[in-house]
Amino acid sequence: MAEKSKNSVWSAGLVYGAILGAVSVIISVIFYILGKTMSDAEKYVSMGVMVVLLVYFLYLYRQERLGGYIKYGSLIGAGAVISAVAGLISAAYFIVFIKYIDPSMQNLIDEKSLQKMLEQLAKREIYPSQTEIDDMLEKTKMFRSAGFMAIGSVINITLIGTLISLIVGIFLKKESKDPFASVEEKQ
Repeated sequence: MAEKSKNSVWSAGLVYGAILGAVSVIISVIFYILGKTMSDAEKYVSMGVMVVLLVYFLYLYRQERLGGYIKYGSLIGAGAVISAVAGLISAAYFIVFIKYIDPSMQNLIDEKSLQKMLEQLAKREIYPSQTEIDDMLEKTKMFRSAGFMAIGSVINITLIGTLISLIVGIFLKKESKDPFASVEEKQ
């Protein structure tokens, strides 16, 4: 029974997800120190590291915990759990960061949101007045809050991780040639 819990997708997901979440936090801290928070470089580095680590962790899960064999659906499930745990850790860091470490970061988020909103309106040749802009900002204030953004982050990271797992699972799946392997696995 101890062997079964060691191989559990939940135990693997917690360990690997915690590592992925910690690495994501470290990347965020590094870019914050460099003054490049919310830059395109941070997005690309974070996504690249997530892809590489998720692929590596799924491979490790298959090799070290399941003896080299795993079904496609199990890979997707493991990727979703790993990503969800990493997303929860990243979201917790984000809330702590915005609330306690650098509350002025909320202003940067507001500025970036306003800039994107105005760019989208300009594409449709809509140029709002300052009072209309202030009204739009007030109406979208809830969506820019730390809590709402953290929830969105967990959902996004989980979805992205699941999509990566869908693709990677095609190449990493390796089913046992033993016809009774799935029966033994369930006992």
